[in-house]
Amino acid sequence: MKDKPIQHTLKEELIIRSIKLLDIGWATTIYFIAAALSVFTIDKYVGKFNNAILMEEPTEKLIVKSIFYIWGLGILAYIMRNTIPLIPFPLDGICGFDHYRVNEVKTSALFMAAFVGMDSRIKGMYQLLQSRV
Repeated sequence: MKDKPIQHTLKEELIIRSIKLLDIGWATTIYFIAAALSVFTIDKYVGKFNNAILMEEPTEKLIVKSIFYIWGLGILAYIMRNTIPLIPFPLDGICGFDHYRVNEVKTSALFMAAFVGMDSRIKGMYQLLQSRV
């Protein structure tokens, strides 16, 4: 049996929706910062993307490298999806607002969009593969 939805006054509803908008901004900012730190860390330890080196590699090897890189990104996204929601939201609990029910907090789509937007490696591999096919 489903629980009946809680009825809020107009004022409470406006407060909750305002808090939700702030929470979406909070989650977006945290995911963006996490993506930037991840890209900087990968560039530091793996090295910056070098198109000239990969141009010399056979297509099969480039495909395998791309698959493993994307695989690693999937694992990183999983870690972020399970770690970032643990960061407390300061307005959680006000007027019954539940930080963990906001979809943008529970998904790593924001992280992946920011990561792919900042990562030169995945774009470079894609462009190389596209030019060879």
